[in-house]
Amino acid sequence: MDEGGRTRARAYQRIYYRRFSGIIFVVDSNDRECIDKARDKLIQMLNEEELRNKHFLIFANKQDLSNAMTLNLNKLNDNSKWHLQSSCAIRNEGIHEGFKWLVNSIVEHIDLIKPINETVDDLTTMKHSLMSIWNMVNFKTL
Repeated sequence: MDEGGRTRARAYQRIYYRRFSGIIFVVDSNDRECIDKARDKLIQMLNEEELRNKHFLIFANKQDLSNAMTLNLNKLNDNSKWHLQSSCAIRNEGIHEGFKWLVNSIVEHIDLIKPINETVDDLTTMKHSLMSIWNMVNFKTL
């Protein structure tokens, strides 16, 4: 989900939220003009109902620069699944660690819901079997 400049497209992003397993949020930690706006947007997203159980990987990029700032994320929802990763994209620092956290978190979540999906699949199979039996039986009205 790229927020860059397309104001009209942002209105449609919420349609796709339910399909997301995780969200990668990249912040330019050297951009003093945008860091507060980025933090507010992140807090807004974490509080959205559609994103409540999603995994957020937050890259604080450009940490190699002397003016790099922190995001001050102590206002975040404690129930959220998020990870803040310091990074320097041009040096490839922190990128692997961040993605590793995200993938492991998503896989862990999938393992938790797998038994539920198997139960739904079993019930669907049973329903189809019962409907086949029902259709084979010749019922006579009284």
